[in-house]
Amino acid sequence: MRMLELKNLSKSFLLRNPFGTDERTVSAVRSVSLNLLPMERFGLVGESGSGKSTLGKLMLLLLRPDSGSLLFHGEDITRFSDKKLRTFRRKTGIVFQSPYKSLNPRFSAGRTLHEACGNSGTSVKELFEAVGLPLAYAEKFPHQMSGGERQRVAIARALAHWPELVVADEPTGSLDAAIQHQIISLLMDLNQRRKIAFFFISHDLSLVSSFCTRLAVMYRGIIVESAPTEKLLKNPLHPYTKVLLNPLKVHELFREESSSEGCLFYGRCPSRMPLCVKEPPEIYEKSPDHTAACFLYRT
Repeated sequence: MRMLELKNLSKSFLLRNPFGTDERTVSAVRSVSLNLLPMERFGLVGESGSGKSTLGKLMLLLLRPDSGSLLFHGEDITRFSDKKLRTFRRKTGIVFQSPYKSLNPRFSAGRTLHEACGNSGTSVKELFEAVGLPLAYAEKFPHQMSGGERQRVAIARALAHWPELVVADEPTGSLDAAIQHQIISLLMDLNQRRKIAFFFISHDLSLVSSFCTRLAVMYRGIIVESAPTEKLLKNPLHPYTKVLLNPLKVHELFREESSSEGCLFYGRCPSRMPLCVKEPPEIYEKSPDHTAACFLYRT
């Protein structure tokens, strides 16, 4: 049974210049549909500014979608009362890229976790053990810890109510390679031992593919490809996915403006066709569980 279903979620923002004399609407997420299974490790990858973080916040209703629905165990949480929404949020958690920014610098690690636990029955000691930190770290403040240690505290905070789902938004982006590996190993252990599903957001396809069982690729607010990890790595379909897998070829991309009516990747696509400038592609299923938003796969 699906745990979480996103159906045609969209979100736009109104941007103004500093003087308030000009404004424009930016579509951050465009009619995205995805589903997550219990205990799944699902990865979302794309360049900075592609809408990944916005989608992660929409999934937890930290942002309200402009349109679409979000089902948690079959119930549309966008229609939840405040009481039911609080219950839902206790079943979910989020870990941000920069723990130094997300942790209160005036709170010790112990106080941070104690306040997160509330009346959940989870102990601070239990959370420290879960993320591999000695209980003595309860007395430390963020500035007294390394980046990896701060991120472990941030992960522990997300676990305070032992959620079913954790959105991990670039959780290793500010860490060096060795610490990244340790954090990935920790998340893997939590997934298997505590049966927590993870929605892992990253711009690094190689990193996310080492952890996730299924991947989606996002470009300018649209999911352009989705497949089980091994299938996507062996046979990438969308031209944008192929670029992410071989960033040395970035210089080969076109740099023209994309069509306002057609495919958003048109101006950069080495495989573009006249049709691409006229209308946006639908999502086509090339094989079971492998889809791509590209006219190359229209049958």
